[in-house]
Amino acid sequence: MDSKTLRNIEVKLEKAVEKHRSGDIEAASIVYSEILSTIPNHAKARHMMAVVHLHKGRLEKAEDDVRRALKINNDEAKYFNTLGSILVQQGRLPEALSTFEVAFSKDPDFTTAAYNRGTVLLFLGKPRDAEIEFLRILKEGGEDVGIFNNLASALIKQNRIDDAVECCRDGLKLHQSNPELGTTLASALELSNNLLEAEEEARKVCDAYPDFNLSALILARILRRQGALDEAYETLEPIFPTFLETSDWAEANYEMGLIQDTRKRYAEAFRHFSRCNASIVKSTDASRVNGDKYLDKVRGYSRWKNGPSKKPILPLGASPSLVFFVGFPRSGTTLMEQVLKSHPKLMTTEEISPLSPVETEARKLAADQSLTYPECLDEWGQDIFENLRRLFLTETEDIVGSLAGNVLVDKLPLNIVSLGLVEKLWPEARVLVALRDPRDVCLSCFIQRFTLNNAMANFLDLNQTSILYANVMGLWLRYRETLSLPYLEYNYEELVDNFENTTRRVLEFVGVDWHDDVINYRDKAKQRIIHTPSYREVTAPIHKKAVQRWKNYQGELTPIYSRLDQFVKAFGYGV
Repeated sequence: MDSKTLRNIEVKLEKAVEKHRSGDIEAASIVYSEILSTIPNHAKARHMMAVVHLHKGRLEKAEDDVRRALKINNDEAKYFNTLGSILVQQGRLPEALSTFEVAFSKDPDFTTAAYNRGTVLLFLGKPRDAEIEFLRILKEGGEDVGIFNNLASALIKQNRIDDAVECCRDGLKLHQSNPELGTTLASALELSNNLLEAEEEARKVCDAYPDFNLSALILARILRRQGALDEAYETLEPIFPTFLETSDWAEANYEMGLIQDTRKRYAEAFRHFSRCNASIVKSTDASRVNGDKYLDKVRGYSRWKNGPSKKPILPLGASPSLVFFVGFPRSGTTLMEQVLKSHPKLMTTEEISPLSPVETEARKLAADQSLTYPECLDEWGQDIFENLRRLFLTETEDIVGSLAGNVLVDKLPLNIVSLGLVEKLWPEARVLVALRDPRDVCLSCFIQRFTLNNAMANFLDLNQTSILYANVMGLWLRYRETLSLPYLEYNYEELVDNFENTTRRVLEFVGVDWHDDVINYRDKAKQRIIHTPSYREVTAPIHKKAVQRWKNYQGELTPIYSRLDQFVKAFGYGV
């Protein structure tokens, strides 16, 4: 092919790209196809055809074309960036992250690749790494609204709400009245319990952009929390017939479920909660977790042939004052933790448990030795347990700093499963167990939004929720009979009915005297960011609204009653 013909093709391609950028994708794609029919190895045309396929959702064809373009030209950063975008759409986030890193390495000035890398880090649950990426882009002069919005989201995920608010305000100075930033600001203010200002910001966006659905969702949440239930319903209801992204559809249904529950429209509430969970099941996040894997962990402890011994096997070395605060999720542990945290002699971990990395290390060690966990706990000697104890203490210091003579309360509800390991490590540790009516617990888990992991994945289905409950609390019933660890059970219902007496009993058990600060725990809780789904609830006055809540959903819960019956009886809740 002569040079003149090649130049004509290049001119033709540039005009097609201009049409593409202006929105005339069909006309552009015709030109790309014509060029490729003549020059199949034309890298740029092949790449642009991949972009067309990506835009139309034809992901396999898009990936095939961009990989063919990369075989022709492996040095073009944009090609790698497009491949990364395709991989994101396919839910292949780790691969996408690596691909964006290659794109950025090819062209360190390619801000789009850096931005995409930060966004994927955010999706992968690495908000600190994402924050570093977005801060670097800003430092180098980036001003795109998405940078500020994603940076604020990364800060929110790290519970740095004040920093997120400041980030949004900085972004709005450059992008006045931007709906995404305005909505993120309103959301951050709501998370900080600044409801009046949150409402003001959300209304600004709703008034200026009435079709921006996410602002209506945030406003409805704020109105519900303020008790304006009818207005919350009227604000949220119109967005359902419109198109919503999967995550927003789930969140909108969850919020409407809360609104309808508070309005006592229980059948409608349950329908929306079910829609929320069904949507999450289909999400990329759900595809990365496996509820059965967590059940396997529980069953592993249950099958332990000998189980924990009634007497410590190993001598206890120098140990901190330790309390393991456990239970099943949604048993009121966050409320009690905020009470305990207000005591000057108690330090709590807020569900960042030092036991978790210790158990991970124990399982790794067992695998390296070709042993079965947890049965190997009966075979290991003093040296291994001493190393695991040291790891626990190192992790503890990283989480809470120096204990300085205080009592550590390691609060993570599902550590109840791992108490067999706890007994091997700290046979004199105390165990505080939160109990709540099993029917209320399972209902609450099903209608709550959790950060997805293998355990929480079970809560997306009501039947699976009850299966996990039966396995976990069945294991606790066994531990009751085999553990040498001293334990105290208390009931959530007792706590809300007789706060002071229940709290005194708990404080006596964990080994500290009464302190009047525990009465005013809400004042301190409002100054903290709570790391669990209960953050809005524990700052409100104690109430009994959640007691016997299951009675509002008796019909919906019928399929799981038989599985829960033994636990209803065992924990004293009648039939």
